[in-house]
Amino acid sequence: QTVPDSDGVLKNALHNMVLSTDLTAPDWNLSRLDSVVESGVSPSGKPAYLLTEDTGTGVHAVYDVYTYTSGHYYKFVTDFKANGSRIFSNQLPSAVFGAAVQWTFDPATMTATQDTGGTNDAGFITSLGDDWYQAVVYVQATTTTGGSSYWMANNGSNHSYTGDGSSGVYLSRPRVMK
Repeated sequence: QTVPDSDGVLKNALHNMVLSTDLTAPDWNLSRLDSVVESGVSPSGKPAYLLTEDTGTGVHAVYDVYTYTSGHYYKFVTDFKANGSRIFSNQLPSAVFGAAVQWTFDPATMTATQDTGGTNDAGFITSLGDDWYQAVVYVQATTTTGGSSYWMANNGSNHSYTGDGSSGVYLSRPRVMK
């Protein structure tokens, strides 16, 4: 869909590529999670989902595959709350962004850390109150292809670790805006 911007020039309207923000729906893939359970609401009034990690080693996450267009910019937005000793990371596909772009968001220090950079990427964290935060990653695609994008727990130093079976993150409103 095209819309006029403030100067009257037509541009493509932002749209959300995520098919469902219900993380228990079949639209999402799970990695190293014991459970994904609807658990309360985020400050935005939307359902929150508790992702509890298993005791295996690897990435503890929900993910989905999206198709990206070279040269286009994408905005990944998620509301999150830490559970146990975990914080939150977003990891994006290397085939699309020139590297496996990863940003980690630490609510204790209010920092967004670029773990692996891509092309024209930036990350931000904002407090939403009640121990909830919003994580945002902006990035430009370098090629037209598909790839898996991950919303995942992080143990504070690594996105791939051995889970304790009880920690994880609360997620709400994951969006991929094109």
